[in-house]
Amino acid sequence: MATLKRVHSGTQHAVGIAVNKQAKGKIHAKRTHVWTEHSKHSESFLNRVKESDQTKKEAKEKGIWVELKRQSAPPREHFVRTNGRDPGLLEPVPMKSRHD
Repeated sequence: MATLKRVHSGTQHAVGIAVNKQAKGKIHAKRTHVWTEHSKHSESFLNRVKESDQTKKEAKEKGIWVELKRQSAPPREHFVRTNGRDPGLLEPVPMKSRHD
């Protein structure tokens, strides 16, 4: 049984996919092409399309512009422990010449 890994290329009638295939107790990464009729989108992609269509529809009714691109997640909130020392500024060490 092969499980889909990702799409690596696309042509007019087919898409190239990378799959993990188990053979002789090992898992090998294989690349193959399948017709687009035999492939399907992931659930997360389909949900994102539905949400963006709904957002576009609401924005059009209100007459406003809305950003639909995916945004990367911000860094998590955290504490930096300094153990009682003040944080210092790190600078690069000047390069020494061999002949000095």
